[in-house]
Formats: sequence, structure tokens, C-alpha cells
Amino acid sequence: MIFYGDQHLFFQDNHIYIDIALLSNSFLFKNSEFKKNSSLRSLSVLSGRKDATNYHYFNFELFIEKYQILKKDSTISQLSFSWLTWFIGFAEGDGSFIVAKRGDIYFVITQDTRDIQILYMIKEVLGFGNVIKQSNTTSRYVVQDKKGLYLISLLFNGNLVSRNKHISYKLFNKSINEYSKKGKIVLNTIVYNPLLVKPSLEDS
Repeated sequence: MIFYGDQHLFFQDNHIYIDIALLSNSFLFKNSEFKKNSSLRSLSVLSGRKDATNYHYFNFELFIEKYQILKKDSTISQLSFSWLTWFIGFAEGDGSFIVAKRGDIYFVITQDTRDIQILYMIKEVLGFGNVIKQSNTTSRYVVQDKKGLYLISLLFNGNLVSRNKHISYKLFNKSINEYSKKGKIVLNTIVYNPLLVKPSLEDS
């Protein structure tokens, strides 16, 4: 059995179990609290000064700032630090940054359809994206709108734990920046951050 976040979601026997009632109470937090409370910003710590050039802390301040601007009409205007760190770890395992040959851009998380409830939970908390049941065995959470893709890129920029995931993310972020300059909605460039986050025991 593996627990995530505040122990409201866990895996057992290859199935995902979520205590939605408990999770709903921990989704929101005040932005002022996030800025003032250093423990919220540095739950992930370095394991030695020798790693300082390659690793750093989770940092969601820019994501939260842009989220409040781009999703101001959303009923969920702020997200908890613990949920975001859980989401990044979960997405690094089951998510994909996709740039198709014809230029289409997607962020996708794939799950067994028996566990589709976790995809609906992610959509509810983030306030964007769609859940698609592709078959009796496979379902996906998909983000493909400009604002949603931009926020996803901001969220993962500099907050990835896996070095391998950086390869697909780098191309994804580059494509997002090009897409962000087109059309009526023009968004600022996201400067690619190659640093990795090194989780501590507190994040497990």
C-alpha cells in the first residue's frame, strides 16, 4: 500500500482509492499563507551542498500567480502545496507531454477505466482539462486548450523530479511558448528551468 499527499489517496492491489470527502477539505489554501509560510515552499530539501547546482526546492509561486489570473472564473482559485507535489509525482509516472508531428500539443494522464475517478478528481481540482473514456479498459485526462497547457507547463517547469521526463517536457515547453504567441490570447514566455527537485522523506 502506497499513500500520497495527506494520506487521502492510496494504491492497494493495483487499484486506486480516494477519500474524496477528506481531500476536499485540503485542496484550498490562502495565497498569503503560501507566501509567508516557508515550510509550504520548502518541504523538499537538499541532501547535501554538493547537489545545490543540480537540485532545488519545489516552487509553485509563479504557477499560483498565473492560475489566479487565467482561471479567475474558476470555482477553485487556489491549490494546496501537498496536492500539487502529489500531482507532479503521479503525473511523472502516468502522464505524458505530447507534441504531435502536425503541431498539436497535449498533456495526458492515462489510467485504467476502473480508476477513472482519480481523473475526475484531477479535473475538479485543477479546474481545466477533460476526462475521456476511450474504452472499457482505458481512460484519459487530457489538456489541450491554450490556457490549460500554459498552466501545466508552468506547474512542471523546474518542479520535475525525474531526469528522463525533462526530455519530453523541454520540447513540450518550447512548443507551448510558440503556441502562446499565436492567436488572440498572447501569453508570456516560460523560461525553461532544467533543475530537478530532490524530494526528502517528508515528501514520501
